[in-house]
Amino acid sequence: MRRVGRSVVRCKRTRKYTPNTQRSSFSFNSNRLIHNTRPLYYSEQKTQSPTENDNEQPKLTVEQLQAELDKVQARNTELISAVANYDNLRKRAEELKMKEVKDAKDFGITNFAKSLLEVADNLERAQNAVPKDLGNNPVMKSFIEGVDMTQKGLMRAFEKNGLKRIDPMNEKFDPAFHQALFQVEDDSKPANTVCIVQQVGYTLQGRNLRSAMVGVSKKSPKPQEPKEEDK
Repeated sequence: MRRVGRSVVRCKRTRKYTPNTQRSSFSFNSNRLIHNTRPLYYSEQKTQSPTENDNEQPKLTVEQLQAELDKVQARNTELISAVANYDNLRKRAEELKMKEVKDAKDFGITNFAKSLLEVADNLERAQNAVPKDLGNNPVMKSFIEGVDMTQKGLMRAFEKNGLKRIDPMNEKFDPAFHQALFQVEDDSKPANTVCIVQQVGYTLQGRNLRSAMVGVSKKSPKPQEPKEEDK
C-alpha cells in the first residue's frame, strides 16, 4: 500500500517464486528485514547390495569338522544315558511300589496270626494231655474228636493264608528258623541235630514268624587216654 498525493492506492504484493529445492524464511535482525534462502536437501538412503565377500561363509578344516562331530556325538551319548537312567529309575520305583503292595497284602495279618498261635498251642496241648486208654466213655471220645477237628480246621486256615507249621524233629539245626535252648549228648545222631522240640515254630509266606524252641544234640566227650608217665 502506498500513498499518492492525498489518496491511498492499494497494490498487490508480489511474491518471488522459489523452487522446491529452496525454502524461504524471514527473520528480523537489528530491525532490518533479511531474506535468507537455505537450500533443502533430501537425504536418500542408498541400500547397499551385499557383496560377494559377505555371502561367502568361512570354510572349516577337517579337524574342526571332526571336533564338532565329536561334540555332537558326546552330547548324544549323554542324552541317551540320561534317558536310560530315568527309565531304570522309573522301573525300580514301580517294582518297589509293587513289592510294598505285595508285602502289605502278605504280611498285613502278621499280628493277627501271632495272636492265633497261642490258640493252636493250647489245642495241641489238649491233644497231648488226653490219655490213650479212655475205655468205653463216649463223652470223652466225642470231646477228643471235636478238639482234633478244631485243630485240623485251624491248620487248614493257616495254610490257606500262607502260615505253615515247623516241626524240625531230627532235622539239622537252622538258626534262621530254630532257637536252641540246650544241648543234649547223643552219639546216635550227628552233631547239631534237633533231638527235642519243646515248641513248634511257624512261618508266614516263607518268613519266620516264630522260631521253634528246640534242643540240639552234641557228641559225648572222648575219654582221655592215660599218659605214659602215669603208667
